[in-house]
Formats: sequence, structure tokens, C-alpha cells
Amino acid sequence: TWISTLRHFGAFDGVPTIGFTATMSRADKRGLGEIWQHIVPRPDDPSAVWDTLCGIQNGYLCDVRGIRVKVTSLDLSGVHIRAGDLAQDETAEAMLNADTGAAIARACREYAPDRRGTIFAPNVETALDFTTEMITAGFTTETVLGTTTNEERTAIYARFRTGETQYLVTA
Repeated sequence: TWISTLRHFGAFDGVPTIGFTATMSRADKRGLGEIWQHIVPRPDDPSAVWDTLCGIQNGYLCDVRGIRVKVTSLDLSGVHIRAGDLAQDETAEAMLNADTGAAIARACREYAPDRRGTIFAPNVETALDFTTEMITAGFTTETVLGTTTNEERTAIYARFRTGETQYLVTA
């Protein structure tokens, strides 16, 4: 379906197009090189650091700083692997059982109380839980889901751009 989407928007008819993926290993075994002219190496490839730094230095990417937050009660040992990734429903259940939303809110309070950000959740239930926890922690937070209307999205994104909404949560 992603090839159909690219075709619909003219990617194969001269419209400049760039693609991003977090899953370099595809379940259908098709290589991304069939579509894209240049593949930026995986993060574990030393040359990927140069590509990322070059993008930041030239204004194509924003600079990043990552902080790993450990959710000590999160147990993923029973979560199955499906199509090369953790099973979404089982991951969501484990995250809810571990009170991950509260851990995210604590981390935001400690490391990014004055920043804006986006929180990605594995499903709708966890997204709503994360939103509730963030609001409880005092952050203006809104949720964007597949069921969010275009009008609602436009308003939410406008509030996020102005800083009225500090965090967005999506599934």
C-alpha cells in the first residue's frame, strides 16, 4: 500500500520524495533499494553518524538528545514477536500493567518540563492512558488518533505549534 500512496502523490513522476523507516528488515523481504535511490545506513553502521550529523549541520534535521528512561516494572519477556517486531497488543498490555504512562510523565517532569514533545503509544488504550498521566502530572497534553477528525487535528496541531499544548500523544 505504501507504493500506491507514493504513486498517488507523484513520487515516481518527478515529485521530490524522501522516505523514513524504523524497520529496515521487512517481513515481505522486499528491499527498500527497489524504490529509493539512496539508502542512509542503519544506526549501527558508522557511516550513519556522518549522514545524521550532515543533515543536522545543514538544517535538514533538528539536533537531538536522547535519554533512556527505564521502566523497572516493565516485563516484555512474555511478549511474542510478530513479523519481526514485538506484538503490539501484548506490548500495550505489558506497558499498562507496568504503569508506563506515569513513568513517562515523571521522566518528562525531570528531563523536559519546559519542552514540547510527541509520545508514541502502541495502541489507543495506552495513548489515552499516557495522555491522562501527562495531564495528571500538569502537562497540557492532547491525543491524536486515527479517529481524530481533520478539523480536530488541525486545531490540535495549531495549539501544539503555539505552545498552548505541550505534548502530543499518538498511537
